[in-house]
Amino acid sequence: MDETMKTLYISDLDGTLLNPEALLSPSAAERLNELLAKGLVFSVATARTAATAADLVKPLNLSLPIILMNGVAVYDTKTKTYVKEHPMTRETVQEVFKILEKFNTPGFVYSIVDHKLMCYEPPKLNARMAAFMEERKRDYGKVFTPISSYDATKDKDVIYFTVIEEEKALAKTYEAVRKLPGVNALFYEDIYNDGYFLEIYAKGVSKGQAALWLKQEARADRLAVFGDNLNDLPMMELADFSYATANAKTKVKEMADLVIGPNSEDSVVGVLEEAMAFGS
Repeated sequence: MDETMKTLYISDLDGTLLNPEALLSPSAAERLNELLAKGLVFSVATARTAATAADLVKPLNLSLPIILMNGVAVYDTKTKTYVKEHPMTRETVQEVFKILEKFNTPGFVYSIVDHKLMCYEPPKLNARMAAFMEERKRDYGKVFTPISSYDATKDKDVIYFTVIEEEKALAKTYEAVRKLPGVNALFYEDIYNDGYFLEIYAKGVSKGQAALWLKQEARADRLAVFGDNLNDLPMMELADFSYATANAKTKVKEMADLVIGPNSEDSVVGVLEEAMAFGS
């Protein structure tokens, strides 16, 4: 890359910057901080919420906010505030509720209240949803608020839904939701457990759009991104240059400008070290 141009580098977390144990290795954190001290312009973009993402990047001396929930929110880890968020319309939210109930695929419902992310736990969770919730509670202290029905959130500014289930059971829900005019829906495989994610949020929102906004905020000339899964494709489509890890989905590797080593080898950090050595 042209060394006279300022490049913003954005990496996905799971399957990309994080190792297969879903952790940022101490070595990777140390090496990244050395690069940041030398002027690396860097942030992350993830499907995760602040409850887990902020802890994972806590060892890093990031100056830029991070992109959460596939671009739905942008979060400043230093001030613990949301600098950007995209609520869905109340009408769209009601249509999503109807579809989730019709196909018996309950989902977690998210809203932001006074810079605090609220996650509402619907009744009758399936086994995968219950396991996900318990893991997040145990490992990250994430708080879930039980609700007796979706009506309990009707006065909230809902920004996101997450449903986890096996592929066949969730496919019909996905096909119905994706036809709603005010919705973006992502349907992709869980890289850690058996099952699929269905993530639902406002139309026009993506990791890619959030990355472009962050590029402008950082006053960067170029955008380079790293990813591994299907929710990274919108970010890769809009970047000036894109990298896929060796463990990435086939479609992601096909779209990438360059396929690098696997996440098990901290390959993202290695590429960044090379880029900084060449002054890009």
